[in-house]
Amino acid sequence: MTTTSNEIKSLVEEMISCHENNDFDRLKTLMDICTLEDPDTFLTKEKFEEVCGQIHGQLGTFQNVVYIGQLSKKDSIHTLWKAQYSNTEEETLWTARINLDKQNPKIIRMSVN
Repeated sequence: MTTTSNEIKSLVEEMISCHENNDFDRLKTLMDICTLEDPDTFLTKEKFEEVCGQIHGQLGTFQNVVYIGQLSKKDSIHTLWKAQYSNTEEETLWTARINLDKQNPKIIRMSVN
């Protein structure tokens, strides 16, 4: 990874924690400025609250996350993580596209499946 594995894992764990705690304001501090300033951004408070509700309702409480790999791009890395939640035996896939800024890595996009 471009930055240390611990830095990236901490960033992703914090991203998941924001969803767990429905903390939109904290999540915004983890996001790349290009995402926040995009007028067509996927990151709105309403969408965030909807996703948090779905996660809590379908998956339960977050238990743990494990790094499973990455795809390298010109200006970012796409990291892949498997997470475990309390209400399911199935693994959940989180992805986080992270900029390559070594001084201040930020999330560009994220998804949960």
